Formats: sequence, structure tokens, C-alpha cells
Amino acid sequence: MIPDSGERLSPGDEVTIRDPDGTPLARLRIDDAAAMDGEVVLTGALERLRDPEHGPARAARLRRGFDLAGRTVAVFSPGASPADVLRAVMAAEGSTLVLIAEGTADPAASARLVDELRRVAELVPGAEVRFVPRVELGAGAGAGAVDVTGLVLAGLGAQSVLDFRTPSAGAPAAR
Repeated sequence: MIPDSGERLSPGDEVTIRDPDGTPLARLRIDDAAAMDGEVVLTGALERLRDPEHGPARAARLRRGFDLAGRTVAVFSPGASPADVLRAVMAAEGSTLVLIAEGTADPAASARLVDELRRVAELVPGAEVRFVPRVELGAGAGAGAVDVTGLVLAGLGAQSVLDFRTPSAGAPAAR
């Protein structure tokens, strides 16, 4: 749905399609505009400008200003085992649990992880789910790599972080 700007659209005009943040995603060059059932239907060539950056986790993304102080934060990637989820829930006793899904190179896998953590949060009073896209700086995932997610969480005041980003054989890495 294109908001009514009061302008009439005609063949040859272009309309930029933006995400909720205003980022241009595509451009429609109008070939025809026709009224149909009280609405205007536009047809034409669609040019892709860029992919959406946050995909299905847009509503859950972690944003500047989100305060993590005093909360128990559990980071998961690429999945969340039932044992790790239980460890996180038990560790959060008496504080708010924030479940962080760290994205992967596979958007579908990231969406599945967010969905899994949302189902957990529905069962834990006060729990929240947030998404952080994975960013690799430095030497990739090996020695010398910068833990961007860790830096983001620390910058938002996280003091108690449980790291479940690798398959656990016991307790998570705590920071």
C-alpha cells in the first residue's frame, strides 16, 4: 500500500519502496495505473535496490538505548539446545531473562532461532527475545577475531552474559 501523498501517479513515474526505517528497498517504474475495486493498481518494472537488513527478526532487533543492566542475558547461535535454554532460565532466577539470537549467514536459520527463542520466552514470565546480526571483524571466527556481539551487549550495560554460541558440553561461558 502506497500512502496517499495527493500526487497522481502516471506512466513513467517512479515510486521508491522503503522499509519501516525508510531504507530504500526497490523502485517501481510505473507502466500503468488503473482503478480496481476502489484502489489503484500499479504495474511496471521493479528494480531491486537492496536486501532488507533485518529480515524476519526486525521487531526483535537489539537497538541503541535498550538497557541490559540488571538482566540476565543469554546469547544463542546457531541454535538453542533444550539443555542450554534450561541453564539460561535457571541462571535468570530473580532477574529478567533476555534471550539473544545471534544471526548467521543463513537467514532462514536465524529466523528459526528467533522463533525457537520466542516460544521459550512465552513460557518464562518477563523474558524477552532480541536479535543481533553476526558481524565478523578481525581474523574471522578464529584467534584474533573481534566479538562484536559481546561489545554490543557490554555497551548496552549487560553484566551477566551466558554465551551459548557454541555447542555446550556443560556450563556456558560467562562474562
